Amino acid sequence: MAIIFNGKDIKPVLNGKPVKQVLYNGKTIYPSEGRCSFTCDDNNSNPEIPIRGDTSWIKGKRCLVKPYQEGVAICYLDDNNSELFYDGTPAALDGSMGIWMTDIPSYWLEHKGGEYNINNIQNLNHSITLTHKDEDDATNDITWNKTNRNKIFSRRVLVGVTEAVKQNKVIISKKGGKSTGSLKASQYHDLATALGNGFDIIDYETHCKIAHLFYAKYANRNPQEMSQFGYGEDSYTRITGTTSSLGNNDGKTSTQISFLGIEDFYGGKYEWMSGIHSNGSVYYIYDGFEPDAVPTASYRTVDVGGLTRQGNISKVYWGEHGDMIPKEVSASSTTHYCDWGYVAGSDSGWHVAIRSYGSAGDSGGVAYFDAQYTSDRYSGDVSSRIQYRGKIQELSVEEFNKIPFTAALSNGIYIASNDSSLVKPNSWDTANNSKAVGVAVISDKYKFIIDRGNESEMKWSNQVLDIPSLPNISIESKAKTDYNGEHNTDIIMSEDPKNVAAKYCRSKSITFGTTKKGYLGAAGEWWAIYNNRSQIDSALNKIGGIHTPAVRPYYWTSTEYSPDVAWYMSMGSQSLLIDDKSAMDHPVRPLYPL
Repeated sequence: MAIIFNGKDIKPVLNGKPVKQVLYNGKTIYPSEGRCSFTCDDNNSNPEIPIRGDTSWIKGKRCLVKPYQEGVAICYLDDNNSELFYDGTPAALDGSMGIWMTDIPSYWLEHKGGEYNINNIQNLNHSITLTHKDEDDATNDITWNKTNRNKIFSRRVLVGVTEAVKQNKVIISKKGGKSTGSLKASQYHDLATALGNGFDIIDYETHCKIAHLFYAKYANRNPQEMSQFGYGEDSYTRITGTTSSLGNNDGKTSTQISFLGIEDFYGGKYEWMSGIHSNGSVYYIYDGFEPDAVPTASYRTVDVGGLTRQGNISKVYWGEHGDMIPKEVSASSTTHYCDWGYVAGSDSGWHVAIRSYGSAGDSGGVAYFDAQYTSDRYSGDVSSRIQYRGKIQELSVEEFNKIPFTAALSNGIYIASNDSSLVKPNSWDTANNSKAVGVAVISDKYKFIIDRGNESEMKWSNQVLDIPSLPNISIESKAKTDYNGEHNTDIIMSEDPKNVAAKYCRSKSITFGTTKKGYLGAAGEWWAIYNNRSQIDSALNKIGGIHTPAVRPYYWTSTEYSPDVAWYMSMGSQSLLIDDKSAMDHPVRPLYPL
């Protein structure tokens, strides 16, 4: 149990000091600790297993996620309907308001018995205890391979609700459409990490976590035959997001299944995993994505021995880390672990691993593990999904909605609204023109907002002064690649006390979720404005703004040519030109960061 206020877990304080424990009706409600255990007997083929203890903490909490500051901001969704925030206000799951993910708790795993420690318990009898502590999630420790005596830490993780959907230069999790296939594991990794630090594709640790938590909660290794779950639609082109109606509840819709808030936690498409690769019977486990790297001492190793084998899994490795790598494959689809496995590939080279299963069938499940492919493999029925570990800030709906989310937007021109939304001009409702703050320009190399109308003519500076920290760029082709207007403006403001153009831009601001201060755009940014001028002017006209050029077609940039000369954009001559900083007046219009 936790203490919740405005949808966020809060940490109690008394007289300015943290409280170590809170009791309610004689029971501890903070910090809470949940402990449960299950036993897998390799000699017993029945997929149903005994469980004990408190499993109430085994649940995912769906949320919307945005890259923010040094990590991410999250805002939780309604328990019973993911299309609402926790406060009942509407939440869009189409990628426009953030990435649809689920927050899965940490726990400590202790294993006794089996081939790991035959002195503690009868051989082949694996007793697994999971202990969850609220304070572990609160501190959000992401140290890999953390141990405490004979216990192993499984870290808190945000996982994409849906399988990966490619948008622009990233993959996200969203409702609507089909998940993306036909990419190599490295391509999914590159698209996931483009979201920011801490993002990657689902890893082996999370794969094991899903299995551990399912066995502990449902006492069954065969979810396909459980009425609560089953198979889902027999297609790898399922439309994503139908489980939004389930909220945080485990279960199924007519086409999809969900556990821990993870839609299609098996079935749909196969999923590439990070954090594991193999050579023969030896598996190398690590934190990150290095599918063809030669292992170092920092890798953890698991050797399942023997030659190549495939079939339904009768034994998994377990070990002290709870490894879900198959050891023996002599079961059926209704006995032991019930799922299919392939291990100890005989062909040379490094092999990556996939989980889940494609379409629907009795081979899939939470234990499914296939390590027969190299990293250059791709297929339409193979995808992945994103996950995140790192700094997490839990925000209220109001706080969350103030943060812009642009990572998944395709390149182009958008109208920017003061509520932090970006709307294609042909979809903009002119009744909202009072909310429009400018026009956003987005590409792989730059993204900024151009002011809707503030503009004035002035000199670049009232003195001739070389700015030491600002590079002199004397070649036009290089000036066209300077997209550092905000950084340039910071330097000009600190090193040229008599600057005029940069000071004018910095004096302007807009509300785009939060307050954004203006800056003097760099030469590359103004070259981009020229190249998109007709679309930008059309969007400015639609919101009642002033199109470019408003006065004369020569705009100062923050790119310096030489100590006494700076670049300006000549809309009329369709080129970048130069002029003395303190000799001529040219128009200046602020840009704002996205």
